[in-house]
Amino acid sequence: LGKVTFISLWFEGCSGCRAEFPQVNKLYDSITKNPRFQFVAVNYDAKETLPNFIKANKINFPVAAVDYYDLFNKLDYGMGCPAIIILDSKGRIGFLGLNGISENVDKEYEI
Repeated sequence: LGKVTFISLWFEGCSGCRAEFPQVNKLYDSITKNPRFQFVAVNYDAKETLPNFIKANKINFPVAAVDYYDLFNKLDYGMGCPAIIILDSKGRIGFLGLNGISENVDKEYEI
């Protein structure tokens, strides 16, 4: 708590997820040095394929690979990907985007 948290949920086979990588890269670059923000990208694919996929798709943000079924069961999440969740500094959901990221998200949320 205490920081605004940007969370990106995605998987390799998701065309909408891949389409938003350039915008997520841009957002990550804009918040990475700001101490008020933190960034978490969560991927549901095999840890073995992820490094090559990240390199091939020029992803510059850090990615955590998790077990899809385990995480979704714990979160009780079933809304699909890509998903963008922005938590305010108190841990409350301030934004839930289920169709990808807006090109102006950094301006919309004063990032």
